[in-house]
Amino acid sequence: MRTAVYIDGFNFYYGAVKDTAYKWLDLKLLCETILQPHHQVSTLKYFTAKVKPKPNDRGVSQRQATYFKAIKAHTPELSIIYGHFLETTISGRPPAAKHGSVIRVVRWEEKGSYVNVGYTS
Repeated sequence: MRTAVYIDGFNFYYGAVKDTAYKWLDLKLLCETILQPHHQVSTLKYFTAKVKPKPNDRGVSQRQATYFKAIKAHTPELSIIYGHFLETTISGRPPAAKHGSVIRVVRWEEKGSYVNVGYTS
């Protein structure tokens, strides 16, 4: 049975393999191992977004590009589909502070990856 596998790359990487020995695992082999023997992986898509350099980590984009290049070279049939990140800035007082100055917090959210899953189905 031909089987399409869609991977939520952001959650897979940051939730399961970052900073582990499994970062470089064979994605297709992982899927074939999980699936029943009669399944043949015919499509393998990895949905994610390109990270942007951060003030405290300018090399994050290059490391991500290296990771994508490596997994693509190892599994040529893998397609990487990109969403994007949206920067959101919120202001407020830290929860423990009753008084004091307001702080700004910058948060990055991945956008578009789940929409892309729907478009590529």
